[in-house]
Amino acid sequence: MCEKVHGLAPSELHDAAHSCGKGHEACVHPQHLSWKTPTENHADKYVHGTMVRGEAVKHAKLTEDAVREIRALAGTASQRVIGEMFGVSAGTIRRVILRIDWSWVN
Repeated sequence: MCEKVHGLAPSELHDAAHSCGKGHEACVHPQHLSWKTPTENHADKYVHGTMVRGEAVKHAKLTEDAVREIRALAGTASQRVIGEMFGVSAGTIRRVILRIDWSWVN
């Protein structure tokens, strides 16, 4: 549908994007479609409130409570040891402690 309305994609990187935020509901309204890069399309998920994160991610190994506990443990044990306690890597623990991941959890 996007090709019909807007022609061919500007590049192989571009995907059809939904300005309404209802692409996951199979919206194909011509006025809601445009060409966007994956980065632009990803940013739209935050705007539309459709970004899945945290415990809502199907395969998440951590919970918000676990994240709080990890941050409380920071400095009391190595990141490797904390990771073993929670079944994740030391790198994951580092990213949680630095608020690179799970940044919204206080």
